[in-house]
Amino acid sequence: MGLFKKLFSKRTWEPLFCKPADIFNLIKECVDINAPLLNLVIEYNGAEHKIGVTSDYSSARGPFDTVYYCDDVEYSTLEEMQFSCRIDGKLFSEMDTVKILRDEEVGDPRGNTYFERNGIM
Repeated sequence: MGLFKKLFSKRTWEPLFCKPADIFNLIKECVDINAPLLNLVIEYNGAEHKIGVTSDYSSARGPFDTVYYCDDVEYSTLEEMQFSCRIDGKLFSEMDTVKILRDEEVGDPRGNTYFERNGIM
């Protein structure tokens, strides 16, 4: 494999398995520390889905216009997301286990200290 291909190929990591509550707690932690940026790629029924939080940012105001999302659906609060977010018709918060493929920001989902602190490896 050439150097160019090594540098720019899509890297994969071992999936990380957790509960939906862990993802909601991680999102909450990101918002609480004033860093509302989390873009997880999960797998459900063999298809990839995106879930997380994002916001606009300015040096004067910090983060603002925070939006929680699952695929193309946006929510204005984490609570709204917890009670409404559905993947393939199933309420996300009621799923037993979630398979995280990657974190779009850090790559390996194990790069989030929340998972390490809580023994999720």
